[in-house]
Amino acid sequence: MKLEYPMNDSLPNIEHARDRFLAKLFAYRRQADKKVKATDEDFELLYAYGLVTGQIADEIEGISRCIEQLYGILNEDSLKLR
Repeated sequence: MKLEYPMNDSLPNIEHARDRFLAKLFAYRRQADKKVKATDEDFELLYAYGLVTGQIADEIEGISRCIEQLYGILNEDSLKLR
């Protein structure tokens, strides 16, 4: 595998977006209980999505640490024109 430049030192973190998704899902379930009878089975796929997204994010972070060890981290000084 060849990289033109080393990896960026900060990859985006999805935990905040995932927490917002779960909070909105919880709020919807709370409101839906009053209007519509929704069961836990109706929300299984959405909760599974949130769980799997977190596990994939953890694996990507581990892979990025391995790549950082192999190729280094992009330093802003290396991009300056001299």
